[in-house]
Amino acid sequence: MTSMARFDAVFPRFLVSNLASSLEFYQRQLGFRVADRVGDPPVFAIVDRDRCGLHLRQGPPAPNRDGRWDAYFEINGLNALRVELDRRGTVLSLAPHRAPYGRHEFEVTDPDGYVLCFSEEALGG
Repeated sequence: MTSMARFDAVFPRFLVSNLASSLEFYQRQLGFRVADRVGDPPVFAIVDRDRCGLHLRQGPPAPNRDGRWDAYFEINGLNALRVELDRRGTVLSLAPHRAPYGRHEFEVTDPDGYVLCFSEEALGG
């Protein structure tokens, strides 16, 4: 019997203009934790939350400019996340809505212009 590969997580890499500022944003505004830093001063870091995260590297930012997301997080508890982000003072760049493909979503844009979409399956069709 052949075993099947299973993907457990994905960590997109974002080039950021100021690593310290980005770490502050992802921790304070989105509730991520800093899992690792490399360099003195740091030039690379990993932020994560549950089994999702991002690799942040000092460099010229290159956010997606075609109106799409740079990272798409499928989560459970979207309303709870929205309440948490409201408490943190996080500004949503796109308010909660039901997407045409039936998912509930909202978006946040980080200081370098990367768009993160947080999405949850819509219950009840």
